[in-house]
Amino acid sequence: MTERKSRILFVDDEPFVLGAIRRSLRPYRNEWDMTFCDNAQTALNILKDKTIDIIISDMRMPEMDGAELLKIVQEEYPGVVRFVLSGYSDKEQLVKTFNIAHQYLAKPCDPDDIRQRILETSTLLETINSDKLKGFIGQAESLPSPPQLYKHLVEH
Repeated sequence: MTERKSRILFVDDEPFVLGAIRRSLRPYRNEWDMTFCDNAQTALNILKDKTIDIIISDMRMPEMDGAELLKIVQEEYPGVVRFVLSGYSDKEQLVKTFNIAHQYLAKPCDPDDIRQRILETSTLLETINSDKLKGFIGQAESLPSPPQLYKHLVEH
Protein backbone atom coordinates (compact mmCIF):
# COMPACT_ATOMS: atom_id res chain seq x y z
CA MET A 1 0.00 0.00 0.00
CA THR A 2 1.46 3.38 -0.98
CA GLU A 3 1.14 6.34 1.31
CA ARG A 4 -0.65 9.40 0.03
CA LYS A 5 1.42 12.56 -0.03
CA SER A 6 0.31 15.30 2.33
CA ARG A 7 -1.13 18.23 0.36
CA ILE A 8 0.14 21.57 1.58
CA LEU A 9 -0.81 25.04 0.39
CA PHE A 10 1.59 27.93 1.07
CA VAL A 11 0.23 31.48 0.79
CA ASP A 12 2.44 34.57 0.90
CA ASP A 13 2.28 37.80 -1.11
CA GLU A 14 6.05 38.30 -1.01
CA PRO A 15 7.54 36.55 -4.08
CA PHE A 16 11.00 36.35 -2.51
CA VAL A 17 9.65 34.74 0.66
CA LEU A 18 7.51 32.29 -1.29
CA GLY A 19 10.48 31.44 -3.52
CA ALA A 20 12.73 30.90 -0.50
CA ILE A 21 10.18 28.57 1.09
CA ARG A 22 9.82 26.66 -2.17
CA ARG A 23 13.61 26.27 -2.53
CA SER A 24 14.19 25.31 1.09
CA LEU A 25 11.48 22.63 1.00
CA ARG A 26 12.43 21.27 -2.42
CA PRO A 27 14.10 18.20 -0.85
CA TYR A 28 10.66 17.17 0.47
CA ARG A 29 8.83 17.31 -2.86
CA ASN A 30 8.63 13.51 -2.93
CA GLU A 31 6.98 13.50 0.51
CA TRP A 32 4.50 16.34 -0.02
CA ASP A 33 2.32 17.73 -2.76
CA MET A 34 3.12 21.43 -2.30
CA THR A 35 1.21 24.28 -3.93
CA PHE A 36 2.35 27.91 -3.69
CA CYS A 37 0.29 31.03 -4.32
CA ASP A 38 0.70 34.75 -3.73
CA ASN A 39 -2.72 35.87 -2.49
CA ALA A 40 -5.71 34.79 -0.44
CA GLN A 41 -8.23 34.75 -3.30
CA THR A 42 -6.05 32.40 -5.34
CA ALA A 43 -5.73 30.19 -2.25
CA LEU A 44 -9.52 30.00 -1.94
CA ASN A 45 -9.80 29.09 -5.63
CA ILE A 46 -7.24 26.32 -5.14
CA LEU A 47 -9.19 25.01 -2.15
CA LYS A 48 -12.33 24.79 -4.32
CA ASP A 49 -10.51 22.65 -6.89
CA LYS A 50 -8.05 20.63 -4.84
CA THR A 51 -8.16 18.82 -1.51
CA ILE A 52 -5.64 20.39 0.86
CA ASP A 53 -4.54 18.93 4.20
CA ILE A 54 -2.53 21.87 5.56
CA ILE A 55 -2.54 25.58 4.72
CA ILE A 56 0.39 27.76 5.78
CA SER A 57 -0.39 31.44 5.33
CA ASP A 58 1.33 34.74 5.88
CA MET A 59 -0.68 37.17 8.02
CA ARG A 60 -0.12 40.50 6.28
CA MET A 61 -1.32 40.48 2.70
CA PRO A 62 -3.17 43.10 0.66
CA GLU A 63 -6.89 42.82 -0.08
CA MET A 64 -7.47 39.89 2.28
CA ASP A 65 -5.10 39.23 5.17
CA GLY A 66 -4.13 35.83 6.51
CA ALA A 67 -6.55 36.02 9.43
CA GLU A 68 -9.51 36.55 7.08
CA LEU A 69 -8.31 33.75 4.80
CA LEU A 70 -7.85 31.28 7.66
CA LYS A 71 -11.25 32.19 9.12
CA ILE A 72 -12.89 31.32 5.77
CA VAL A 73 -10.86 28.10 5.59
CA GLN A 74 -11.94 27.23 9.14
CA GLU A 75 -15.61 27.70 8.24
CA GLU A 76 -15.69 26.24 4.72
CA TYR A 77 -12.93 23.61 4.92
CA PRO A 78 -12.89 22.50 8.57
CA GLY A 79 -10.67 19.48 7.90
CA VAL A 80 -7.76 21.67 6.77
CA VAL A 81 -5.10 22.28 9.39
CA ARG A 82 -4.21 25.97 9.54
CA PHE A 83 -0.74 27.42 10.15
CA VAL A 84 0.29 31.07 10.36
CA LEU A 85 3.75 31.97 9.09
CA SER A 86 4.44 35.57 10.01
CA GLY A 87 7.32 37.95 10.46
CA TYR A 88 5.29 40.23 12.68
CA SER A 89 4.92 39.81 16.40
CA ASP A 90 2.34 42.56 16.73
CA LYS A 91 0.16 41.67 19.72
CA GLU A 92 -3.07 42.56 17.90
CA GLN A 93 -2.12 40.37 14.92
CA LEU A 94 -1.24 37.45 17.20
CA VAL A 95 -4.55 37.71 19.04
CA LYS A 96 -6.37 37.48 15.68
CA THR A 97 -4.77 34.06 15.13
CA PHE A 98 -5.71 32.44 18.45
CA ASN A 99 -9.06 31.06 17.32
CA ILE A 100 -8.26 30.39 13.67
CA ALA A 101 -4.76 28.87 13.53
CA HIS A 102 -3.56 25.57 14.93
CA GLN A 103 0.12 26.50 14.72
CA TYR A 104 2.20 29.68 14.58
CA LEU A 105 5.56 29.85 12.82
CA ALA A 106 7.69 32.98 13.04
CA LYS A 107 9.61 34.29 10.02
CA PRO A 108 12.32 33.66 9.26
CA CYS A 109 11.58 30.02 9.97
CA ASP A 110 14.09 27.21 9.78
CA PRO A 111 13.01 24.78 7.02
CA ASP A 112 13.65 21.90 9.42
CA ASP A 113 11.14 23.43 11.85
CA ILE A 114 8.53 23.76 9.10
CA ARG A 115 9.27 20.19 8.02
CA GLN A 116 8.96 18.87 11.58
CA ARG A 117 5.65 20.63 12.18
CA ILE A 118 4.27 19.36 8.86
CA LEU A 119 5.46 15.82 9.63
CA GLU A 120 3.80 15.88 13.05
CA THR A 121 0.56 17.20 11.60
CA SER A 122 0.61 14.77 8.67
CA THR A 123 1.19 11.84 11.01
CA LEU A 124 -1.75 12.92 13.14
CA LEU A 125 -4.00 13.26 10.08
CA GLU A 126 -2.94 9.85 8.72
CA THR A 127 -4.04 8.12 11.90
CA ILE A 128 -7.54 9.57 11.64
CA ASN A 129 -9.88 7.73 9.29
CA SER A 130 -13.08 9.58 10.10
CA ASP A 131 -14.03 12.68 8.08
CA LYS A 132 -16.22 13.76 10.98
CA LEU A 133 -13.26 13.57 13.38
CA LYS A 134 -11.02 15.42 10.90
CA GLY A 135 -13.66 18.15 10.74
CA PHE A 136 -13.71 18.33 14.52
CA ILE A 137 -9.93 18.67 14.59
CA GLY A 138 -10.17 21.39 11.96
CA GLN A 139 -12.52 23.35 14.20
CA ALA A 140 -10.18 23.00 17.19
CA GLU A 141 -8.27 26.11 18.16
CA SER A 142 -4.96 24.27 18.60
CA LEU A 143 -3.47 20.84 18.05
CA PRO A 144 -1.45 19.01 20.70
CA SER A 145 2.10 18.00 19.93
CA PRO A 146 2.72 14.25 19.92
CA PRO A 147 4.55 12.90 22.99
CA GLN A 148 8.36 12.77 22.81
CA LEU A 149 8.31 8.94 22.89
CA TYR A 150 6.08 8.89 19.80
CA LYS A 151 8.42 11.31 18.00
CA HIS A 152 11.39 9.13 18.90
CA LEU A 153 9.69 5.96 17.60
CA VAL A 154 8.67 7.62 14.32
CA GLU A 155 12.16 9.02 13.73
CA HIS A 156 13.95 5.71 14.40
